[in-house]
Amino acid sequence: MKKLIALLCAFAVCVSLASCGKESKKDESVKEVNAETTEKESNVLTVKAAMLKGDHLYFVVENNFDKPVKGFDYAYASYDSDGEVIGDSYTHTCSDAVNIAPGKKQCVEGYVFDSDSVYVDIMITSVTFGEDDTWELKNRYEKTPKNTFDIDAYKKNVSALANEVTDLQDNPYLDIATSFVYDDSAYFVVENISGKTIIDFEIIYRKYDANGLSIDNGYSRQKISSANMLAGEKDAVSAWESSTAYVKGVISSITFDSGEKWSNPDAEIWAITRGNFSVEEYNAEIAAMAEEAKKAETAPYLTIVSTEKYNDNSYSSSDDFDFEIKNISGKTISKADFMVLEYDANGYAISTSSYNNYCKNSRTVSGTVNLSPDEQSGFTSDLFFSAECEQYKCIVSAVTFDDGTEWKNPYLYEWILINSPKYIAS
Repeated sequence: MKKLIALLCAFAVCVSLASCGKESKKDESVKEVNAETTEKESNVLTVKAAMLKGDHLYFVVENNFDKPVKGFDYAYASYDSDGEVIGDSYTHTCSDAVNIAPGKKQCVEGYVFDSDSVYVDIMITSVTFGEDDTWELKNRYEKTPKNTFDIDAYKKNVSALANEVTDLQDNPYLDIATSFVYDDSAYFVVENISGKTIIDFEIIYRKYDANGLSIDNGYSRQKISSANMLAGEKDAVSAWESSTAYVKGVISSITFDSGEKWSNPDAEIWAITRGNFSVEEYNAEIAAMAEEAKKAETAPYLTIVSTEKYNDNSYSSSDDFDFEIKNISGKTISKADFMVLEYDANGYAISTSSYNNYCKNSRTVSGTVNLSPDEQSGFTSDLFFSAECEQYKCIVSAVTFDDGTEWKNPYLYEWILINSPKYIAS
């Protein structure tokens, strides 16, 4: 994986180069090219793709100069959904600082103020390499937009760029095992596959509707602070999302406990070049998890001998939960955690709480057990089940030993994902 730093830049609209802090007076360090020169000569900072999300513009530029680009200005022309031009001139804007190495691409952000705009044609008008080293496009203010936008050519360019970054959803440190959407929240099941503790990380993701169609052409990001994921640990993190059926994401940055940082400079490029979501592939991916989900039901250190749901309180419709467990490890277990899924008489998920995690029918029970090796004991959680609950499933989700070490069920989230929608007989 390339060791580079991702940078997302914001842009402000400027009425002229002078208003962006640039002198209108030319000097010998400025190189000019005529706006009508050949594409090969003029496209030294090339726009590879551009997408709109409301009034936000995301576009990818490639530095074909032989030195780093520290900043650039650009102009855009707007087009409607049919590719017809909106207006008769380019809108000139200026950029904040960037740092694009020779031969590298970077995704940057700007704004478009034409409410009917669906496509944009972007023209790079000037480039800054250093304090006194600048390239400018001659006749940039006289150039007028084409009447129509070549939508087919644009889609081919985006597709080609997408193929270049297809593998960027993978990195050698933190894996997104799967993602799903539930009750206006997007969940990402992540696993620390590095040998180091991960302190925090960021996910960039795209959103899709029930048919797998992109909800917008932009992307969202979620920063996970204080993640504190140990090597080999798995967790599920969430982001609030409404009116979304599916999400697909990529890890964009990671901070390790040593202070070392890893960043994916192409994460934004990956995000804006994604096509529609394959619901069929997703369903096949979930189905393939069934085998791993089954493994969650067998814990290596603590076994559930029996469970019982019964009503011991005539004044309540909530049933109690009795469970018998046995320590099958060689160490004393001080604490245990269990995950329970609740269903109605027909086997459909019921709502257990407004504060549930990962699925609406999950409940957790945990506490001190103090079981010596080979010791077996029973425990009760009073008024545990919801009144509508007729069926349930339970697994050991975590174990804490008296020496302070912990075991967490590595297949917990696969089990939740497979079993939460409907009761599946063992």
